Amino acid sequence: MTGATQQVTLSIAGMGCGGCAAKIEKLLGQATGVRAASVSFPRAEAVVEYDPAVTGSAALVGLLAEAGYTVPVPEAPDVAHG
Repeated sequence: MTGATQQVTLSIAGMGCGGCAAKIEKLLGQATGVRAASVSFPRAEAVVEYDPAVTGSAALVGLLAEAGYTVPVPEAPDVAHG
């Protein structure tokens, strides 16, 4: 992985318990390019730090969708609109 990382917060629908949160955290933590993942069951979200040269938020959303969770695709980071 390169030195630069990005962080994304993903809302996750379909978590039924803390065990689901632990499963998601493990799934994300083992994904290629992910440096760290923290999942909160009460907030129904995951905060993921990743290497953008290796993976991206769309790939992480796809990984969670394959596991049966619904995740709205996050918007791209704010960019000056002209």
